[in-house]
Amino acid sequence: ELRNPTPARVNNLIRSTYASSVLFYIALGILGSLYASCTPLQSNVLKSFSDDDSIILVGRICLTFTIALAYPMLVVPARNVLLSTSTLSSSKSYSQEKDELEEELLPSLEEEESNTSDGKWKRILAAVFITWLATAMACCVSSIAVVWDFLGSSLSILLAFVLPCGSYLKLSSPKEESQKNLRISAWIIVFLSVPIMVIGTSNAFYTTFFKKHHT
Repeated sequence: ELRNPTPARVNNLIRSTYASSVLFYIALGILGSLYASCTPLQSNVLKSFSDDDSIILVGRICLTFTIALAYPMLVVPARNVLLSTSTLSSSKSYSQEKDELEEELLPSLEEEESNTSDGKWKRILAAVFITWLATAMACCVSSIAVVWDFLGSSLSILLAFVLPCGSYLKLSSPKEESQKNLRISAWIIVFLSVPIMVIGTSNAFYTTFFKKHHT
């Protein structure tokens, strides 16, 4: 597919990747349920199993390596966004406008600053700052359920529904008759998603910070 990346072949690659991932996770969920009865189920499902279980111990070790190796990969894009935002905000004016399709979404920090030690230390300090900030925030969270509550009620809806539909409404032409039904569907999804996101986030905020104090 990647040797001849036509839209149809790329779409088939994406569909097959998502389908295999979904089937893999469904199989793991079913096998985990058949392996042991976890009642009551805790927010971190690995805590529902016994500490003496050797198979679950292997799963804990694999999860530890996955998080440890994936963590730096998450810091790099966050660092680039932080430095790009600070670079754009420090600029005084932009007199020339470029075509949006030809202009890069984010400037390449490595190309601009790779030859300067100043830029190197800036990237290192930004990465260290983001790493320790995320670590400190993780230490302040009492349970992983708090993260799932906020991510599920806000960011997941925003990324899955609001932003894609909003981008389509922004890029598509309202004068095109062929896109009229799709634009109506996009508006319906946006109008339904935004209240759900607000209600879900408010409920997560109340449950996390106020409900425990009342009980």
